[in-house]
Amino acid sequence: MEQTIEQNQKGKSLSDHKNKREQWCKEDVLKLAQHFHCFNKEKAMYNRVTHFEMTSLKKFNEIKKDIQKMKIYLTLEKDDRDKITCVPQLEVNDNENLVFELTPVAEISKQNYFGDFLVPKIFKDFVWNNWKDIEMHLIDDLFHCLGKKYDTDLKSLVRVEYFEFDDIAKNIQSFEGDITAITLYPGIDMNKFGKKDWISFTPVLGIKPRIDNGQSRKGLFEFNNDETYAEYSRPCPPTCPKE
Repeated sequence: MEQTIEQNQKGKSLSDHKNKREQWCKEDVLKLAQHFHCFNKEKAMYNRVTHFEMTSLKKFNEIKKDIQKMKIYLTLEKDDRDKITCVPQLEVNDNENLVFELTPVAEISKQNYFGDFLVPKIFKDFVWNNWKDIEMHLIDDLFHCLGKKYDTDLKSLVRVEYFEFDDIAKNIQSFEGDITAITLYPGIDMNKFGKKDWISFTPVLGIKPRIDNGQSRKGLFEFNNDETYAEYSRPCPPTCPKE
């Protein structure tokens, strides 16, 4: 864990990761929605991202027993209507050298990822269907609220930059087998939608271990067979750690 990694997943440099985070912060509010869609030329319509997958888990499994904290940063690549250009980053232990990108997926052949058989019904009804059904022009509002990033700031409209997932991070240490899949599911909490002081975008992290030995799932969202789901514990802004 002490070793510095100059380049991590797929040779991405630290500056590349930082630039993508900055792009998210700087992007025009009216352009955010397009980063979660890609154009389907065959159907002449836009497909919305259904989930994000970690495609390389080798390094993550090597450090699994040392994980104390996890954050999901929202980041953007350059505009390209032919692909999803929101590519979240999972950062471990506040270490900028331990960053894993999550690849967006817009549609699944032969499976309906919004079907009843892949996720628990409560989870699906609570956040996932809301994401699937919301109108495109309303997506921009999901990532903003009235608040402040630092205590010394004046209260204003702020954009969420990352979500903390510390509960599931500590739970991962108890998994005896390797993690075989990490998936980020976008969602919307309609109880927060339209409320000025809340971020209504509600990402849920799915972790799938190779073997489930009955590890503790206290504080987690719920589970379905071999996948455990967890909500975030803190969005920043507006609930950033005190500096």
